[in-house]
Amino acid sequence: EIEEALLSENIDIAVHSMKDVPTLLPAGLSIGAVVERHDPRDAFISNTGLTLAKLSEGSRVGTGSLRRASQLLHHYPGIKIVSIRGNVDTRIRKLKEDGEFDAIVLAVAGLERMGLGEEITEIISTDIMLPAPGQGIVAIECRGDDKETTNILKGINHTETELAATSERAFLYRLGGDCNVPVGCNANLSGHRIKLSGVISSPEGKVLIKKDASDSIECAGQLGEQLAEMILEAGGNIFFSFIN
Repeated sequence: EIEEALLSENIDIAVHSMKDVPTLLPAGLSIGAVVERHDPRDAFISNTGLTLAKLSEGSRVGTGSLRRASQLLHHYPGIKIVSIRGNVDTRIRKLKEDGEFDAIVLAVAGLERMGLGEEITEIISTDIMLPAPGQGIVAIECRGDDKETTNILKGINHTETELAATSERAFLYRLGGDCNVPVGCNANLSGHRIKLSGVISSPEGKVLIKKDASDSIECAGQLGEQLAEMILEAGGNIFFSFIN
């Protein structure tokens, strides 16, 4: 509906969480800017104050994300994943008041932007859980032929974040765009180099393939495609039987 409003010129820009933006945009629309990235990692919120590694066997962890669930189960097969829905406030209330969960997992960026950073028990290391491509990035979409708005948006675009998003989204696109296979990816820039880490796993977490690659920032998009190819060649293509 937001994109229809853009195309019909009822609005001039649309603000999105980049991780929710499809890798292929409708004809006539483009990403005009991204603002500086917040922490892309995932947050662990425990009802008892225990960290993830100290959870007991059978602990109930709430998440609505197949990506989060599969990576958690790969590293901590003794926990029990329980589906949770609702906005951030609703999920925290369900954790603290309803007694259905021992812990939940949410994005650090969302919690901190809402002033709820104190709720975080532990920020999960990317060695355990890679975030969704584009996580922590705010994207601003506009009409491609709207030169005035496009020029205005250039003034708030954050180049390093744009490069990270380009690389991560190229990785996701090569793996099939917006598939339902659990995929995680994270780009880190250092000087004129970009390092990209990517993961694909089976939904129950028993099999997980994780790879890293690096290149110059000028090759951000190609790097994402290259890393995806590495993961597919390592056996990642077997997971695409789970695509709807």
